[in-house]
Amino acid sequence: MILDGKVVGCSTSRVYSAFLRKMISLCVIDRELTTPGTQVAVVWGDRGAVQREIRATVAKLPFKEDKRRIDVSPST
Repeated sequence: MILDGKVVGCSTSRVYSAFLRKMISLCVIDRELTTPGTQVAVVWGDRGAVQREIRATVAKLPFKEDKRRIDVSPST
């Protein structure tokens, strides 16, 4: 991952989400850039092969609202 020409993280996987209808990716990123909404660029492609920068926006997990019906939180 790149911000202002500096490598700030690494995308570990990428996949198309049929639910969200867009590409999503997990990554490791510098802590100071983890605020949801931060704009970065992801370099797709292997070293020595064709690479391309793709714009990305930091988002927190989960990507969708949790609608489970069972409360799994610890009892207090």
